[in-house]
Amino acid sequence: MAEAKIAPIPPISPSLPDAEYAAEVIKKFGDVEPLKSSDKVFMNLFQLSIPSKLYIGRTQYQTAKSMFNEKPQIQFPAFHLENGQIYSFDGMNENTLLGEFVDLSSITFVEVEDFGKDVNNRRILITILNRWIRSKCKRKRLEFDPRTRSYFFPKKVNDDSPITVSWVPRFKRSTRELTKPMMIDGTVNYWVHRAAEISARKFWGDYFVRITPRFLFSPDGRYLFEGDRADALDRAFRKSIYNRNLNQLYDVLFWHRYVFPEASTHGSLRLDSFYEDMHEQTITVLEQIKTETECKPNVEIEEEVEQLDKIEQPAKPNTLDDFLQGE
Repeated sequence: MAEAKIAPIPPISPSLPDAEYAAEVIKKFGDVEPLKSSDKVFMNLFQLSIPSKLYIGRTQYQTAKSMFNEKPQIQFPAFHLENGQIYSFDGMNENTLLGEFVDLSSITFVEVEDFGKDVNNRRILITILNRWIRSKCKRKRLEFDPRTRSYFFPKKVNDDSPITVSWVPRFKRSTRELTKPMMIDGTVNYWVHRAAEISARKFWGDYFVRITPRFLFSPDGRYLFEGDRADALDRAFRKSIYNRNLNQLYDVLFWHRYVFPEASTHGSLRLDSFYEDMHEQTITVLEQIKTETECKPNVEIEEEVEQLDKIEQPAKPNTLDDFLQGE
């Protein structure tokens, strides 16, 4: 039986002008719509729900520090002091803490939406929100690093063991290492701290919390390296596993759930008594912001959550001197 022959598709001349070439392709093969794929892209932003009123009262105090010195054991609500006036979302009256520091007859309030239209007033609102964030981080026993404007986990007092947390990032419970000593021959070389810049921002007319995770380093688990030592260690920890989409998402979700547990609706988080949670305030954090995209983000390979939660030594266990020499 003779073998059937299939006539080849006539070639399309690549020498035609672009418009004619495209028309010839459509004529021969049809006007076919390209395949489209969409996916959700998560941002490191969480929308804030803030009170609608801002209270303002005159005060004789010149600095917030002078107020704190009068009540050293008391947790103040978030406020801002400027030009002899205290601004706060906390209602100021004879029964509130801030009411003790203002002239009660001067207390008034403004609508936040109108107040925030002015650039300088918006700065005041952002300052109050950042102080609210700092107070929550302080109650979580987090330290603040002014150089990077990041919060980090210090080691426990008189205890050189790593600090870990049990949590459920998606479906599987995992143990995340938060602060860990890097050892060489049984001796602590340096400490690695999970950290994050957590700050209030305004975008698209709304207020958000922005979370940017990172690593910080110290010689003793508490006082951080600066300058060349910090930069050298930071470069050593820029490993691909820490920069993959899945790990970036886990890092952001972890900090969101830890600092703002009242806003968490996905999974759970359990810490020991070293880091305890306390009362909530009137400002609340809502869901993570996400958007639709027609481009498919980098497809993640399914990985074990435990691997992402571990803080690993660089491939070569350098000493600090090695890092400084650029090895």
